[in-house]
Amino acid sequence: MVGINKSSLGIKIYFDKVEYGTVYYILEVLRSRNVSYAILKEEDVADSDVIISDQYNNEKVIQTKNITYDPITDFAIIITKIFGKEKSCLSLGVDPGKRTGIAVYLGKKLILNEVISPWEDAILYIVKILSKIGNGKKIVKIGSGNLKIAEELKKVLKTRFEDLDIYFVNEQRTTISAKMKKNQGKEKDRISAISIVHKNGEKVV
Repeated sequence: MVGINKSSLGIKIYFDKVEYGTVYYILEVLRSRNVSYAILKEEDVADSDVIISDQYNNEKVIQTKNITYDPITDFAIIITKIFGKEKSCLSLGVDPGKRTGIAVYLGKKLILNEVISPWEDAILYIVKILSKIGNGKKIVKIGSGNLKIAEELKKVLKTRFEDLDIYFVNEQRTTISAKMKKNQGKEKDRISAISIVHKNGEKVV
């Protein structure tokens, strides 16, 4: 094990004779999403979660020719490679606004916690995540502090996804919780999104 970046979701990764630019890109995809990783040596390859390679060909391998250099798509490829056989529920918590906090859980594991702006980019990001990650049930919980944009997101998702459960969640306590922890800006938005995904809400149709 030769390199570690500390965070919440741990991925053990082995690079098999891959060009430096590709290695840097893959690690940046993980770093920018606050994902922890360990880079393994060749003798530890059997312990890897995912292998980036031109030569290996097994269930852990992502071949370099399949890397798209679109960060969201490639993150989805990595997550699907690791968790693809699981039918875990994909749950999103969304704290909408000028800065939109987004928390994404696959089962009980937090795989993404980001802040996206502007709002239009956040909508595209959510659609892409729902399109590319998860093989089981999918749930989106949207904070209803700004009902107008919550309704806008609901309409977009309803037109694109048939089997999606959408809930509106009262944001009052999530905002109070973030303020009590004295978190401002992006960190507050991240905490609110995590709080939203864990709260009960009103299912919308």
